[in-house]
Amino acid sequence: HMVRLHVGHSRFVRVVAVLNMSDGYWARDRVVVQLSSPTLPRPLLAKLEQACEREALAHSGKPQLVPVLRLLLAQLQTNRLLPAWDELREARELVCTPPPHADADAFAAANWLRPHEKLGRVALRAQQGAYWLNCELALPDGYPDVPPSFELLGTSFDDRLRDICIANAREIARRMHEGYSASAALAHQGPPARAGKAEAPADLSATGLQQLKHDREFLHAVAQVRGHDERKARRIVEHAERKSMEQHQAERAKQDAAVAASAATDGARQSLPSVLAIVRYVVQRTVRELPTQLCPVCAVTVLPADPHALRDALAQPAQRGASARHEPIERSHCGHWFHARCLEARLTVPPFRLACEAPGCGKDVHHPKWSERVDKLEKRWANEQAKRREIEELAGLMNMEK
Repeated sequence: HMVRLHVGHSRFVRVVAVLNMSDGYWARDRVVVQLSSPTLPRPLLAKLEQACEREALAHSGKPQLVPVLRLLLAQLQTNRLLPAWDELREARELVCTPPPHADADAFAAANWLRPHEKLGRVALRAQQGAYWLNCELALPDGYPDVPPSFELLGTSFDDRLRDICIANAREIARRMHEGYSASAALAHQGPPARAGKAEAPADLSATGLQQLKHDREFLHAVAQVRGHDERKARRIVEHAERKSMEQHQAERAKQDAAVAASAATDGARQSLPSVLAIVRYVVQRTVRELPTQLCPVCAVTVLPADPHALRDALAQPAQRGASARHEPIERSHCGHWFHARCLEARLTVPPFRLACEAPGCGKDVHHPKWSERVDKLEKRWANEQAKRREIEELAGLMNMEK
């Protein structure tokens, strides 16, 4: 005899249960449970089958069908983390797997992931050196149709980096709720990577200058043109800048339209699970990578080994000293972090618009605090140099020290 049941708690928690039994099964044998699901992974179903078999064995010699079904329904209804079971398994491996040659016990004490199934919450802690972070994810009923919430419970990072982490984690949840893939949600939106070009004589036509826009030879080419016609060169540069910006905006609009179109299924928005993407950002990109990341300009770690040193320096700007490691850090549009003074020097002193020197990057360095237009940066730098020369001349005239 066979009983087949379709159990659905939500769109992502659906199970087909097949219970096989013989005549008088409860007196001689136990019910055999087989589970299948279009949404839940097979390892999870195997664990549920084992639980059902243990329940049937506990009722040996008695009717078993009702107790087994009651257990199965309770598991599906009370475990609010079932839709993220696969994600949590990968997240646990990401958080709890120690690196080679690490002290396993010390690593396990500082890096852990603890799910609370009935509450639908996941608490985790990750640490790299003296930098650590403790946060909690809450999965609402209906996840992933409803995005998870993210709360940062404590961290050794400074307040600004803490706020950035919270904002980015919540932005990842929002993006994946709107249908973005995990890679698109994790990617830092910036200018496209610059393609390498072979050395060739500078093409001084409008087309040539537009192609040279993202190259190191750009300023040299502009200087050649200025020697012939300064006003014409300026028009060509401004046109190339404007055209490039329009193309970039068109590409972004096209990508957003493609994501919006692919996210719609039968007229409804198709949300994607985001727990693993959030954990990957918090643990891997923030805790594990940021304290060891080198500034692409000075090749020194962007953060000091002691987080309290940075907090003290930020609280007392007059006592920071000459070390860039005790300065605030900024992230370029390419996704890499810089010391604030290193990034300012890169973007305000010629040559402008150099590519990021971080391994495997090569994108142009941009930041919202500074203009992306080379002509404005050049003009500002020229004005600063003119003021400096005027002050030096005045100091020399009045026999005063600078």
